[in-house]
Amino acid sequence: MSVVVDCSVTLSWYLDDETEPLSILIEDHVAEHGAVIPFHWHAEMANGLLMAVRRGRIAYGFIRRAFAQFEELTIVIDDESRHAAKDAAISLGQEHRLSVYDALYLETAMRRGLPLATFDKALQRAAQVAGVPIFQSANP
Repeated sequence: MSVVVDCSVTLSWYLDDETEPLSILIEDHVAEHGAVIPFHWHAEMANGLLMAVRRGRIAYGFIRRAFAQFEELTIVIDDESRHAAKDAAISLGQEHRLSVYDALYLETAMRRGLPLATFDKALQRAAQVAGVPIFQSANP
């Protein structure tokens, strides 16, 4: 089964000091089963990598390599999330005290009936309240 992945997970794949066993497990799962990302993921990921460059955690040239590696995976960009941003994600953000960016991951997982892979504690709590499974093992 595919999974919705957020940037807290995907950034951990490229930042050595954030890699943990679960992030490797999620990456392996995505390599085998694919993932779904909301429309804004590329901008959020690029920003996270650029902040890592500014903090001296990675070299600037690594950004392109990270995106090239990510694009080798089977990833579906959820185009419906563009429309969800106007209504559902704003409502979910208000209800669960999330940013609209994080609410888009929750909305995408809810609408598609997929588990959510995130290390963000507030997003995990919101997913649990909303009945969205959190990816925690090879069998989400």
